[in-house]
Amino acid sequence: MAALRVLYVRYGNWRAVGKAMGLSNPVIARIGKGTDKPSAGIALRAAALAGVSGEDVLSGTFGKPECCPMCGKSLD
Repeated sequence: MAALRVLYVRYGNWRAVGKAMGLSNPVIARIGKGTDKPSAGIALRAAALAGVSGEDVLSGTFGKPECCPMCGKSLD
């Protein structure tokens, strides 16, 4: 999920992202590696942590490759 990659850049590692989201390290590590897919609940937690709407995260609007990894705004 692109939103989690943005959070990874902001927080510096998966452990910090998981802690901020209230997830265990193994869960966030599997999602970060791509071996597990995040649930809608995790997507909503990511949205809350990023300060964006759940709709932006679930639709993929937030965290697109052409967005700044620190703020998520378009680089255009």
